[in-house]
Amino acid sequence: MAKLIPQGQGGVTEPIELRLGVNRIGRGPHNDFSIDHFTVSALHCEVKLDGDGITVKDLGSTNGTYVDGQLVQTSGLQSGQRLRLGSVELIAEVADFQVSIPEYQKPVLPPMLKTVTGKSVCLKHDFRPAVWKCSRCQHLFCTPCIHRMRRRGGKTLYLCPECSGTCEVLPEFAQQPKRSWLGVVKDKLNVTKLMKLTRVLPGRKVKKKEGE
Repeated sequence: MAKLIPQGQGGVTEPIELRLGVNRIGRGPHNDFSIDHFTVSALHCEVKLDGDGITVKDLGSTNGTYVDGQLVQTSGLQSGQRLRLGSVELIAEVADFQVSIPEYQKPVLPPMLKTVTGKSVCLKHDFRPAVWKCSRCQHLFCTPCIHRMRRRGGKTLYLCPECSGTCEVLPEFAQQPKRSWLGVVKDKLNVTKLMKLTRVLPGRKVKKKEGE
């Protein structure tokens, strides 16, 4: 946190709480912080607050911007230094702060329970065998736990009740795809051809028909 504390010259009575980024200060109401004093220009200066501290920049004011009595165009501002805009004096107060990013903790998956036969059970119902596995959180679920989303013109999505990830049937419960009637007919035709070919055994001669 950073503040500019007024020293009682008029125009401002409450401390100015600086926000991260650029803070524009002047007499005009369109500024981020307005100081109603005749020695302050309509758009007097801007005060930038970032990770490197505070920077003051004069915006062509009539009576100038001063840091510890020195006229400046652009200057850094440390805690305890005096910033003067025209006749209005403010003292900078900067509190040390650190931005900490929490360390990512990888979620610990609960142990997968199994029945006496060795099959996995549902995460929510330990008395039901697990049929589905989430591709995102890797949890196992029974069929009643799975959420279904039907899409018009597309196949049904099976979603995890915990993270809404897509779920897939466990290999031991996956059904073989049904064969079309055309594939069955082709297989029968291939078998018929094979039987005709195997009628002529090696070493046997085929009798020629009369007239050949």
